[in-house]
Amino acid sequence: RDIRSGCVFLAVNEADTAVGTVTIRENEILRLFVLPEYQGMGYGKMLLDFAEGKVAQQFDTVIVDASLPAKSLYLKRNYRETAYHQLPTENGDYLCYDVMEKASVHH
Repeated sequence: RDIRSGCVFLAVNEADTAVGTVTIRENEILRLFVLPEYQGMGYGKMLLDFAEGKVAQQFDTVIVDASLPAKSLYLKRNYRETAYHQLPTENGDYLCYDVMEKASVHH
């Protein structure tokens, strides 16, 4: 559905290889991923900069669901926690994430 509605964006490197993706739905940044072999090369920052810029064109705040490994990245970018969620999984484990928000910078 998101692909059909045009809110999924793909990052490709200079060799035209897809290296990451981000989904933007209104003022929410969803599913920001970079393939493991391309992590640490700046693609995640590029995708997040792009997504924040798109959101800032129409909205005053940016919202993101942050996994624990990604939380420090968002804190460094001036996001603040607004909620915490724990979702039980089928195997008895939990999926935990923070909802984080920051004021968008209008361009």
